[in-house]
Amino acid sequence: MKNFFIFIYFATIVALYSYNYDSKMFSIADGKVIDKTTNAASYAIKGSPNITSNYYGASKTRTVNTAGLYFPKFSCSDPLIDALYLLAIEEAYLDINKDGYFAAGEKWNQAWTRDMSYSIYLSLGFLLTETSVKSLETRIDNGLILQDTGTGGSYPISSDRIVWALAAYETALCSKDADFYKKVYDTIKNSVLQDLKVNFCQNNGLFRGEESFLDWREQTYPIWMEPVNIGDSFALNVNVLYYKAFKILEIMSNKLGINSDTDIWTKQSANLKESIIKNFWIENRGYFGAYLIDGAYPYLYEGYESLGESLAITSGLISAEKSYLVLNSVAPSDYGFPVVAPQLTGISPYHNDAIWPFVQAYRGLAAKKAGDVKTLEFEFATSVRSAAHFLTFKENLVATTGDSAGTAINSDRQLWSVAGFLSFIYRVMFGMSFNEKGLSLNPVIFDSMKNGAILEGFAYKDSILNVKITGTGDKISAYYFDGKIAPVDFVVPQDMKGEHNIQIELVNSPKSFEPVTPKYDAASYAPQIPYPVLDIYKNKYYMEWNQKNQKGFNLFRNGVFQTTIDGGSYELKPEDKAIEYFLTSESGDLPALKGTPIWVESAKNAFFVEAERMKFSGGEILTKNISNVKRTNAKISFYLDKSTYNSSGYIGNWGKKLGDYINFVFNVKKSGKYMLDIRYQNGAGAVNTGERAAIRSSFLDGKQTRTIYFPQRGSWVDWGFSSPLVIELEKGKHTFQILNDENCYSQKKRLIKINVDLLRVREIE
Repeated sequence: MKNFFIFIYFATIVALYSYNYDSKMFSIADGKVIDKTTNAASYAIKGSPNITSNYYGASKTRTVNTAGLYFPKFSCSDPLIDALYLLAIEEAYLDINKDGYFAAGEKWNQAWTRDMSYSIYLSLGFLLTETSVKSLETRIDNGLILQDTGTGGSYPISSDRIVWALAAYETALCSKDADFYKKVYDTIKNSVLQDLKVNFCQNNGLFRGEESFLDWREQTYPIWMEPVNIGDSFALNVNVLYYKAFKILEIMSNKLGINSDTDIWTKQSANLKESIIKNFWIENRGYFGAYLIDGAYPYLYEGYESLGESLAITSGLISAEKSYLVLNSVAPSDYGFPVVAPQLTGISPYHNDAIWPFVQAYRGLAAKKAGDVKTLEFEFATSVRSAAHFLTFKENLVATTGDSAGTAINSDRQLWSVAGFLSFIYRVMFGMSFNEKGLSLNPVIFDSMKNGAILEGFAYKDSILNVKITGTGDKISAYYFDGKIAPVDFVVPQDMKGEHNIQIELVNSPKSFEPVTPKYDAASYAPQIPYPVLDIYKNKYYMEWNQKNQKGFNLFRNGVFQTTIDGGSYELKPEDKAIEYFLTSESGDLPALKGTPIWVESAKNAFFVEAERMKFSGGEILTKNISNVKRTNAKISFYLDKSTYNSSGYIGNWGKKLGDYINFVFNVKKSGKYMLDIRYQNGAGAVNTGERAAIRSSFLDGKQTRTIYFPQRGSWVDWGFSSPLVIELEKGKHTFQILNDENCYSQKKRLIKINVDLLRVREIE
């Protein structure tokens, strides 16, 4: 080690340069962050690990204590960044609970699958490898990845458990445990095979499930979307995670010599890439849409979702030129890029109007891959600002104010925020990336960091690496390994042993991209989402709503724009077939969310098939209604009451064992396109959490169709409809069966009981 420091400093005194950054709202210079509107300042003194801030008024100092902790030593000669590095190290260790597993932050004593996985991938997998292995293994149950949180009873309404694949593979590349590598492969494979049966859509080639980590429904979805609608939708970020999982399986199977698997995963990844681009890419906006609302007439919400866009870039879905376009098609807010854009009117900050530092880190990695150093440095500098002012790595902050106060929930030392800052050090400044061959270094040092950066004592498998970066920029001009010239793309082998010194010299490599004019500002607020209701008065159908919008509302019929209307009422004409109408607020350049769909149906095009009159196995016919509301005898949906069953009864406590089924037998008078869904109850848990979403396989005339979801609805007095099946039917008799088979296990291999009232059949265009 002594020789390394002689090698670094040459026994001469060099000038020390601090990091400098200037923006409209804040500046960083001389180890200090200053907000320009309030003069709030945070700073560190050279040689001290402590950080002082007066952001909240009185001056407060965070005493950073890393005594007794093992970690690589880092310096970029800027006292504030050096101190924040030590703060991140301290908080990473504080986020290990008494059992030796990661905790999500100060407010939680454990970490959910997604929290730990995003964190481990960013940096903890190679910094705290053993803890990462232990933590990842807690997220395996019956050989499958646990989806331990999410809307409507979790899996498959939420399906982002697959992010575990990225974290586990990254950790396996750094771990010395060969058995763990095989365990990772088997677990990812088992989970993906289950998902291909449960939440993969054959029609569009995408995976269903709510947006990853954006699981506070009304924060990013219109409030009319119930858990079943969210579970049925297709999220950009989730599908990119699946694409990456397929690529990982392809690499791992090849490494393990399972060649028959490799061919499968190669094809799956290629097909999914094509489907993502086909269904999400918006040419006139220059980025991917956030999520696709499914149904008879799918609707792509064209909002910008930063994590998904970033993952699409880092996963190699698009070229560097398109990546630059994605990163710059929406202008950032002053304190970092919000997790979504535009913001939703009337929704308080949490995911809406919020910046999450871990998402900033992924956006930073995307900018690095794209060669967009300006965007990269902006996300880094705003991350420095927030951590310095708050004296901890907060979970989130309000986008419009840059303040940690004002979001629905916030926590100190949030695990993925800690990991995100460390990724700026390791994956950006030192450019670390891991693959089957070893460790690559492709650093980026910002222009004001004239002293470069030093890393001492980085443990990689059986080797210890000391790295010095000189110069600024993102292009390697020279690479020295143990004092000898090496190729600029040199890879430190996985089987390297002992201590080694690396010096990398950088130069600027200006990139030439086509100028991009942002389509809108991320801080912009979209108009109110219209939430109309249907009213039938004297056999006339009216859509009525009370939301206001100066520019009016766009009316859609079966997914096709019709006209722009004003006012809060509009008459709808019944037709031969059931018709879906919805409104969007006219919003100019801003993306618009779909308002509540209104179905105009009649006895000519819709009917019910009562479950209690059908042949079934499991459960029992019940006529008691917990709510004490009198049953209805409705013939169309408008007259149903969500607190009671329809007709003479319902099948209760159904689906507790394998083989349970209900056969709905019905006739259609003419051939055409139909939509089928099932009225049910699932009161096993709340709509915002739990692990008891029910799953059923479905068959039409003996042929398997899609998997049907029956998410938790919050109580046993609430009736709602399942995910629908849209299908072509020939005139005549049909049998629609829902069945409990091996594909219907929920989390922890449970079969979840539900109550079933009826099958709704609607003829559509």
